[in-house]
Amino acid sequence: MLFSFQESDEIYVGELIYIISEQTLFFEPFFTHAGFSIMISGAYTSLDIDHINCEAKHISGCNPKHLWKNKGLNKPLSKRGKLLVQFEKKIIPGTGKDYASDWKTYFDKSNSIICIGDSVTIDSDVCIEFASEIIAVLRGSNLVAVWAKIREVESL
Repeated sequence: MLFSFQESDEIYVGELIYIISEQTLFFEPFFTHAGFSIMISGAYTSLDIDHINCEAKHISGCNPKHLWKNKGLNKPLSKRGKLLVQFEKKIIPGTGKDYASDWKTYFDKSNSIICIGDSVTIDSDVCIEFASEIIAVLRGSNLVAVWAKIREVESL
């Protein structure tokens, strides 16, 4: 699969919530037509894709906090836009695909930021805020990280 972006002021608006009691990330409002999941960590976290236009909407899923690595993080500078995915084969709604099962989640408690994947950006990386406070980092046509500001709650 290949990732690309289209600059746009329009992003998916909402908030990424970490539900402590369930150890899950939940984007509110959840895009109910996501239809396809790209798994971006070994903990069952997914990049949720609109199966009709192959546009990433947000992230969600299980990501136990006891697996997170504490690290000082500063979100990369980004531009707003749409994160698009090109698949080798036609995707089937309601399914998913593994992409990066070995990615770690880093957490900076002081500013409530997580980074799933490579926490080091390089000059040639393109950083796209595709949903409120969620940034995808592209290195060429590869997704190398997803950064997000979270709000922790005990339960919903």
